[in-house]
Amino acid sequence: MDQFEEAVRYALDPSVDANIKSQAIQYCESVKNSQDGWKVCLELFVQGSTARSPESRLYSLQVIDSSLVHNSQNNLSLEDIGILKKILFEFVEQRYGTEYYDREPLFILKKLAHTLTLLFLQAYPEKWQSFFVDFAKISGLNKSSITSSPPQNKINARLTDFFLKILSSIDEEVVNPVVPRSKTEIDRNTNIKDAMRVSDTDLLAAAWHTILSVVSNGSDSFGSITPSLQSEIANETLRLIGVYSSWISITLIVNDYFKPLIFKFFAADDFASEAIRCVVRIISKGMQPNEKLELVRYLGVSNVINQYSNGYGDGDFRKDLATLVATLGNELVDVSEKVRQKSSQELWNAAYSGAENMVYVGLRLVAKNEDQEATLVMLPFINNFISVYKKLATEQQEQLLRLERRRAVLNQILRDSIKKLEYAEDQDFSDYEDPNHSLDDASGGDYGGDNDETFFSLRHDLRTVLDAIASIDFDLFEETIIKIIKPTLASIGQYGVSDTNGHSEQPVGWVKAELALTLVRIYSDWLVSARPTNLPKKLTAPSVNRTQSILANTRLPEIMRYMIESNISTSQHPAISPLLFEICVRQSYFYSKDEIQYIKPVLMAFVGPTGIRSRYGAVRTRTWYLFYRFLKQVDYTPFATDLVEGVKDLLTIQAEIPGAGAEGYGVFDSQLYLFEAMGMAISAQTLDEVKRAQYLDQVFNPLISQATELVSSNVVANNQQALLQVHHIISATGSLAKGFPDAKVDPKSITPPDSSHVSESGKAALKKVTELIIAILRSLHQFSVIREAVRFSFSRLLTVLGSDAFDYVPNFIDAIFPSCTAEEWKDILTFLGLVAYKFKAHAAPIISSVLLRVSESVFVLIKSIDPQQGTDDALLQIELKSSYLNWIISIFSSSMDPVFWTGQNESGWPIIFKQISEWALPPGDSITAVNSSNGLSPEQQNNNTNAQSLKNGTTASATGFFRPEITKLVISALHRLVDSWLRSELTKDDEARLNVAKVLNIDINPQTNGNKIQVNTIEFFETTILPLVFHICLSKKLNFKDAQASLIMIEVARLLQASLKWGGAAWFESKILQTYLPQAGCPPKSIMEFGQAVSTLNDKQLKTFMVRFFA
Repeated sequence: MDQFEEAVRYALDPSVDANIKSQAIQYCESVKNSQDGWKVCLELFVQGSTARSPESRLYSLQVIDSSLVHNSQNNLSLEDIGILKKILFEFVEQRYGTEYYDREPLFILKKLAHTLTLLFLQAYPEKWQSFFVDFAKISGLNKSSITSSPPQNKINARLTDFFLKILSSIDEEVVNPVVPRSKTEIDRNTNIKDAMRVSDTDLLAAAWHTILSVVSNGSDSFGSITPSLQSEIANETLRLIGVYSSWISITLIVNDYFKPLIFKFFAADDFASEAIRCVVRIISKGMQPNEKLELVRYLGVSNVINQYSNGYGDGDFRKDLATLVATLGNELVDVSEKVRQKSSQELWNAAYSGAENMVYVGLRLVAKNEDQEATLVMLPFINNFISVYKKLATEQQEQLLRLERRRAVLNQILRDSIKKLEYAEDQDFSDYEDPNHSLDDASGGDYGGDNDETFFSLRHDLRTVLDAIASIDFDLFEETIIKIIKPTLASIGQYGVSDTNGHSEQPVGWVKAELALTLVRIYSDWLVSARPTNLPKKLTAPSVNRTQSILANTRLPEIMRYMIESNISTSQHPAISPLLFEICVRQSYFYSKDEIQYIKPVLMAFVGPTGIRSRYGAVRTRTWYLFYRFLKQVDYTPFATDLVEGVKDLLTIQAEIPGAGAEGYGVFDSQLYLFEAMGMAISAQTLDEVKRAQYLDQVFNPLISQATELVSSNVVANNQQALLQVHHIISATGSLAKGFPDAKVDPKSITPPDSSHVSESGKAALKKVTELIIAILRSLHQFSVIREAVRFSFSRLLTVLGSDAFDYVPNFIDAIFPSCTAEEWKDILTFLGLVAYKFKAHAAPIISSVLLRVSESVFVLIKSIDPQQGTDDALLQIELKSSYLNWIISIFSSSMDPVFWTGQNESGWPIIFKQISEWALPPGDSITAVNSSNGLSPEQQNNNTNAQSLKNGTTASATGFFRPEITKLVISALHRLVDSWLRSELTKDDEARLNVAKVLNIDINPQTNGNKIQVNTIEFFETTILPLVFHICLSKKLNFKDAQASLIMIEVARLLQASLKWGGAAWFESKILQTYLPQAGCPPKSIMEFGQAVSTLNDKQLKTFMVRFFA
């Protein structure tokens, strides 16, 4: 036994030699797995804490537990069970009724309680029918029924505490629904509960009643006991009453003995929370509707709560009471739903009236604004209750309620909810001084930030309640809100806003002013975002759009006018100005031709001291974004001069090195919105051309000069802040350019994009900037932040300048390609795709010139990434493949595919598509039937330098991991190739492709080029595409039950249908049905079915057929 204890110590000691530790673990396991190991452990455990270490005693109990848990294998005989029962019970009786119990570690107490529970599962009721009687008796809790008389004998507090631990463990093993159980265990537990109901639950109820009576009356029946142990016993008893109430007879607990006793504990600080939770569990017991209503009536919870609703107790106590109210209310709502479906009018009235009463009780309970957590607990019930009205209206059962009764309840909820929306007078806004503090709109307009997370959540939930009321009774909602908003805004117009006093009248306190704006926000947002079915009929006319209907049929225009005319924008309080500007932006449709006069005062507020110049950093940076958004949505052009003058001095850039873990570039990310807004203002057509030139010089020249000086001084190489300054300057010029209107492109014309939308002075300035950033890129291309900024800006400059920027593209590509990482290539491919999409034929020379260079660079990069090195590398390779494939697909989607047939690219396209075909395969696979020449003669391959260089970057077979999403993209790209190049004649749909070919000076018309494209495509189809498609369809690694496989198969279906459509039935039958499939060993009957399916089914039907065909 000493050796066993020593082995346990060595096994658990991290400092012990590894060999000794391993031997010790093996020895412990041998004892655990031996036939009589539990006996050794039992003997060791009962020697007690003075003789044995806690660790060895704990492990001993684990060994005993293991024997009990696996007793289905007959590890323990009846005699063994009897030995365990006798020795452990005697140990508890002799040791735990004394001061020894106080010294026993808590984890040992809980573990022994669990061991006895496992023994209980084996022995009760056949082998240990007196289990509960025995433990109750030694505890002094041997009353067989509940009486009002005090106990006649002393109660052993220590044994009582341990008895309660056993009862708690029994609940975990037998009842707790969270624990997963087998059917055998469920059946066993059902039998145990049935036996307990017959013989022992009345004993347990009597024991619980005795304990609570002793504690409640201050009796000395416990003898000498510490206050903390008494508190633990009483609270655990209350908890057990609650959890056992879910399955024992409710009459054992809900009676004249228990009811006053439990409610009495509501007034005791140490026991109130557990007493309330006890009642919550009792109320939540599953019952028939009429029984639940009788339970609620008998308990009279509302009367009890009313005793404590006027300020009694602290916040936690009131939160617990709110939980009780919400639970009871939800139970009554649930009952009302059940009986309504059964058309039981009397029961419905009782349940609904009870739930309605709980609404009033709950609202009184949380009437004080500081009861935020209690309110949060209450709101889900309020929403649940309100949903009753929605269901009645939906099912046309509103006759169950009088309109006046419904409106009275909703009115009370509405008014109390609005009151709860108010900020606390002492709300801390110190975080708002930090410009990096986020004031985004995730909160739905609540600018409480992180100062008070509870208030933030409360406002969110209150908005849900108000939105629900608006959906049921819009007139009440609108009338109530307007009655608060209008007088407040009128007072603000007369007296202004106090930024220091929250509730003053003259001037209006900031709390009241902010509440008025919040209500404007809630009201206006609901009008725009509510589901059509929730809107009043006057807003759902089918011939009128939503915003027009709002302006014509609601009081929003009136409220918006009141808000702007009140001059609330002069308030510098950080809770008011961002909310005001948020409303102005979100309801920009208000500034229609009838309300255009309100644009200027809002713009002047934006550029004033409460907007983009606010002394609060967080408000300032948030307003920069809102200002930009506002300009995007209204006609600001008449005020362009005022805007430029109001913004230009805020465009000074000061780079800051981001802190560790920071995302983005801090304040500068928000400042970019100001630069874009400045670009919009400067490019306004209403601006005088002379002034425009002056403004362009004032804005661009300092940036250009500073960047030129920094780059020429060579300080950026060793100065991170200087490098970031150059990055910021480049990015700022891109944002300025983004504010200019885009070049006008006619997709059906080969005439260069019209750049007349940009003035000559603007065009000159933007060209100057383009030259600057390319020069900077040449000098600093080794720095990723510079490449990032140049990509950002050049894409915007190209969008604005159109063909005037095309001449800069080769220089941009030459400078940026050599240094790009795999991550950057994803952005470049996206950029090139957008260029093709936006400029169509006009960008064809650009795409043609970079096609092979881009492909070679990507292939080399992909080849250099080893997915076996880790998840990050594998994902990077997948993402790069995906970006490249999407770029190839975008070339076809933009009708730009003739670029593959230019003189410089014609020999390279087979290599490109052969390589991406390999990506579609599982690792290690290759298409053996593919012609090794890839569709080119050896002379063609050797004579074309680009093609040979491209081929060096390809792989011979698939590598990495099989990714169905990549396979799907590959098949999609090949489908577009077949659909575009297998044609024997062109159609009207090919007009855009012909324009591209005309710009590239190549012939893609099969009637005039000798079917060159079709002939080469047929060869590639037969040698590469066809083997690939069938290889994939027959691959064991393709799981046809997976959604990705379904997407692959529909792309395959479309590819085969395109090959039949453009190659012709004769070719399809000859090459596929009569040659390829027979050579692959496909039976004639299956070939006939396959051919018929491809020729007669649509793509979705064909996909379904092929899944069945190949599975």
